[in-house]
Amino acid sequence: LGAVIRTRSRELFLMTTLGLCFAIALLTSTAGLSLSLGAFLAGLIMSESEYSHSALEGVLPFRDVFTSVFFVSIGMLLDPFFVLTHLPQVLSLTLAVLLVKTGLAAVAGRILGYPLHVAFLGGLCLCQIGEFSFVLAGVGMLHHLLSPVEYQYFLAVAIVTMALTPFLIAGVPSISAGLARLLPVGMSLKAEKDADTDLSDHLIIAGFGLGGHHLARAAQASGIRYVILEMNPDTVRRERDKGEPILFGDASQTAVLEHINVSKARILAVVISDPAAIGRIVATARTQNPALHIVVRTRFVSEIEPLLQLGAQEVVAEEYETSVEMFIRVLSTYLVPRGDIERFVREIRAEGY
Repeated sequence: LGAVIRTRSRELFLMTTLGLCFAIALLTSTAGLSLSLGAFLAGLIMSESEYSHSALEGVLPFRDVFTSVFFVSIGMLLDPFFVLTHLPQVLSLTLAVLLVKTGLAAVAGRILGYPLHVAFLGGLCLCQIGEFSFVLAGVGMLHHLLSPVEYQYFLAVAIVTMALTPFLIAGVPSISAGLARLLPVGMSLKAEKDADTDLSDHLIIAGFGLGGHHLARAAQASGIRYVILEMNPDTVRRERDKGEPILFGDASQTAVLEHINVSKARILAVVISDPAAIGRIVATARTQNPALHIVVRTRFVSEIEPLLQLGAQEVVAEEYETSVEMFIRVLSTYLVPRGDIERFVREIRAEGY
């Protein structure tokens, strides 16, 4: 993937990602395992890659299409008459599944060291019967391990748990408050104060060339939390080894910006050289966080107005700033008073910006 990334071709990266997933699925099928398991393993492998967020953005349209097909197919397998005639059993099994899965996931979360409220939230998010279970149930039917009646029970309970999960997650605050009153003292679901791992009020630096380096250095010296997005994998590895908070990712992709918590960021500084990419980054970031202060560096004065219309608050044009710096140095050489030079600078900036 590293070699593909270096080509800077999004299309080639997408095709490589899909090809890798299909290849792993085919490999597992050849080994006597199912294609579904192969696809699952491919997803796990990609999720552990440093390019996972860029890959996610590319496959999101495919995911949405296949998810729709999947749920429509599941709905067509369910017999509504069976659910109505066995409603008490279906509801009882649904309640049992929700309680058991929530409890097991919460216990696992606590064992891993997560706060109780986080473990409980994880349990509620995972309490439904997962999509991969349908694959296992299908294999069970194929090998006569499940009877048609048992399969209908499974389908009914799975669909009900999936339908209930969004409402359970939405009710987490009230459920947590209710449990907190029931738990003994010292076991409340209140958030435990641990290391501050959530990015908030931070600076996002898109691009890590010379301008990005200077910004990061200034932010570090000023005690400002920052995170860097860079598209050059070699730069990412090198700077990460130096301790920089840098990630590989395209700042114009929604999934990448969500990963670095753009909704809670204070400033986005765009210091890349591609005008088209700059426009996409500004538009995407403004959609994700209307209150975000966006500062952009661009090359030409003609690019200032379009970027302001897309949502940037401040645009610094290299062409303009270079001309200002040039006349400052020329006038300084002629011993023009500093006050006059500063007045000229203010007038020119007022005309240009």
